[in-house]
Amino acid sequence: CQPNTNIAFIKTHKTGSSTVMQIFQRFGFLRNLSFLLPKGSINQLYPFGIRDRMYLPAPIEGRPFDILTHHTVYDRAGITQLLSANVTFVTIVREPMERLKSAFNFYKLAWRYKIPGPDPLLRFLENPGKFEHHITRNRDYETKNNIALELGFPLKSLSSVKEKDIREFVEKISREFDLVMVLEHFDESLVLLRRLLCWDMRDILNFKYNSFQYGKLGNTSFSEKLIQNYRQHSAIDYALYEHFNRTLWSKINKAGSDFPEELAHFRWLQTTMKTEVVE
Repeated sequence: CQPNTNIAFIKTHKTGSSTVMQIFQRFGFLRNLSFLLPKGSINQLYPFGIRDRMYLPAPIEGRPFDILTHHTVYDRAGITQLLSANVTFVTIVREPMERLKSAFNFYKLAWRYKIPGPDPLLRFLENPGKFEHHITRNRDYETKNNIALELGFPLKSLSSVKEKDIREFVEKISREFDLVMVLEHFDESLVLLRRLLCWDMRDILNFKYNSFQYGKLGNTSFSEKLIQNYRQHSAIDYALYEHFNRTLWSKINKAGSDFPEELAHFRWLQTTMKTEVVE
């Protein structure tokens, strides 16, 4: 099959998406593909989506862009208008509590939310809703259903979301995306991506980017009550994660008997590449 060069990667925050972005950027750069790029700030397309005069013009007037990788909010109609109708849609999700730890650390949320004490994350989890007033001002720092919002769930509907709304939204994303990667199974996700796009194995080799240690947060354990508090607070993200974790393993189970061998070969290539580059 021919390598797919028409891709929209919906880059979600604190999910390992910067590493995936670099994979797409390297692939496009080596093949002289065009990218839909924000004008000015790298976050120009976020959180309001792709709007006129917010992106650089295409290299060839009248010709669609090949790849989208920068942060934006999923808007299928707007994206296909600028790329093409048959664009392949990819995104990535992460276990919500792990994502929260990462966001709390990276965005210094204890300071932003003015939470005192030695365990600010535990304090936050006792009453997550207390900090909801930050959402509309600082969408980058959101702790409530951030992935859902980046995948197009309307912000105004968050305060009155029902089980039916969550179910319909998850089904919509499942229909409209060709692959939803899962950070906790990153290597498996990349092998599925390679197969989906008909790429060479070397195209998915990578170095982790923007990967940080949490320090004390990484070893923090949570009571069942605190976990349940956050599950209720970020119910859509939990529904997305659990659905697409199941979906990923369903795809793997249907991928054929050679999938484990291909995965092992990819991991060997990764290790070999990193060893040779470091040396």
